[in-house]
Amino acid sequence: MLLPVHMFRWTTTVVAFMFMPLAFAAPPNSPLKTETILNKTAEELEIEISLGQLAVQRATNTEVKEFGRQMVVEHEKVGQQVQALALKQQVKLSPSTNHKHKQKLEELSQLFGHAFDREYMSYSMQNHQTTIEDLQGLAGTVQDQEIEQWLTLLVPILEGHREKAQRVKYLLQTNP
Repeated sequence: MLLPVHMFRWTTTVVAFMFMPLAFAAPPNSPLKTETILNKTAEELEIEISLGQLAVQRATNTEVKEFGRQMVVEHEKVGQQVQALALKQQVKLSPSTNHKHKQKLEELSQLFGHAFDREYMSYSMQNHQTTIEDLQGLAGTVQDQEIEQWLTLLVPILEGHREKAQRVKYLLQTNP
């Protein structure tokens, strides 16, 4: 699907949020800062690129390899988008790596073949769902209106990624 140029900037940024369970949860009625969103996004980009590269190396199923390759390409593009947005918002990016993400990367690094394929796709599918729910819960809590609009555009795209992860996972179950 081709998107108008003005939509491309926002829609490509969606993949940054793919594996962020509760990463952006804000206390009720507490505004979420742009700096927090951009740094969490940068953190998630790093892990997603690593997981995608791992999928390209370790997966045996071509659909899983392609999904991983797609995640690497999209996250690298989004990294450029996040850097540009951070510059525009005058935010210094200083992402840190979440212990849970390090642990998952380590766990997946120990798997090969079909076991890797199943675990990677399960992780992707589950985290997409959690991230969608988290983003929907952020409505009205973001300080910057541009970021708020950006988050609103992300949900349908994330739903598409979740559906693709579900299709690939189902394919793994029917074609071991």
